[in-house]
Amino acid sequence: MNVTLATILLAVAVCTPCLADSQLSVRLVEAVPQGDQRSGEGLEDVIEILKKSLAVADYRLVDSCTITLPAGGSQTLGDYTIKCTGTRKNLAVNVFRGDREIVRSTNVPLHRDKPFILGGLPGRSGKMLLVFLVK
Repeated sequence: MNVTLATILLAVAVCTPCLADSQLSVRLVEAVPQGDQRSGEGLEDVIEILKKSLAVADYRLVDSCTITLPAGGSQTLGDYTIKCTGTRKNLAVNVFRGDREIVRSTNVPLHRDKPFILGGLPGRSGKMLLVFLVK
C-alpha cells in the first residue's frame, strides 16, 4: 500500500507542471522613429529581439495584458481588440480595430520564453506591433 501511495505522489509531482496553466503576455508596442527617455520601458525581456526585427530608433510599450492558456476570449489593447482561442501549441489570433478585422485567424505555435511578434499594424503615429510571450 505504501508503494502505491508513493507511486501516486510521484506521478502527481512529475505531472503537476504539465497541467499548470501557461500565462500569455500580450503587449502592444509602438515602433518609435526617434528615441526618448521612456522608450523600451516594460520591454526589457524582448527589446533586443525587437531591435533586430525592425530598424527604428526605439520601441514604446502602449498597453499590455495577460491571458491564461488555453485561451477563449478577447482583450482590448489600445485601439485594438485581440481575440485569442486555443492552446500554446495552436493559438488562433484575430486582431480588430473597431469593427474592422486587421488580422484574420493566424494560427501560431508559441514556445515558452520565445516571443512571437505580429508587426505592421496601422497606428496613429507609426507602426504598431503585438508581442506574444508565454511564461
